[in-house]
Amino acid sequence: MEKVKTTNIHGKEYVEVPERVYHFWRLHPEWSLKSELEKVCFETGNVIFKCWVEDENGKVRAVGHAHEFQANKKATVNLTSFVENCETSAYGRALGFKGIGSRDGIASAEEVKGAIEKGNEIKNLDKLPEQVNKMIQAFAGLGVTQDDLVQRLGHSLESVTPNEIKDLKKYYSEVKSNESTADTLNRKFG
Repeated sequence: MEKVKTTNIHGKEYVEVPERVYHFWRLHPEWSLKSELEKVCFETGNVIFKCWVEDENGKVRAVGHAHEFQANKKATVNLTSFVENCETSAYGRALGFKGIGSRDGIASAEEVKGAIEKGNEIKNLDKLPEQVNKMIQAFAGLGVTQDDLVQRLGHSLESVTPNEIKDLKKYYSEVKSNESTADTLNRKFG
């Protein structure tokens, strides 16, 4: 069997999604990869995909999920292709659960790189006042990054004033409200 190509990240080997897909088709040409868009909200730029592996009899052999934000500044591909990128990530996870390219873990090389970047961003949170930290975490749940907040404020988060905190709370309510409205419309009209 052909060796699986890996990417070394901090001394650990990870397999990229295209490599997992390549080996899947070589091992199981009669099987199939299927996907389902579980949720997409274009107002907030959130998407969730479910992908699975089926054998030649239609039996599900592995399932993977992924979530992406369009506004993720660390993954510039998401600015134009967040839906497609999410589907690719979910396929990578499903194939990892099937055992393709997952000896050292399910996460793909792309996922690990993103997690490291996000971890570095989170490490900087302890330098900020507690109230600002909570706001950053709440915004992150809506897909709004620290970079987005800095851009909105026009300066770093270390020097947020009480008035700016009020404005950010109002902005959070607007984003949250838009997400709820979009979710309702998505449920009603697909």
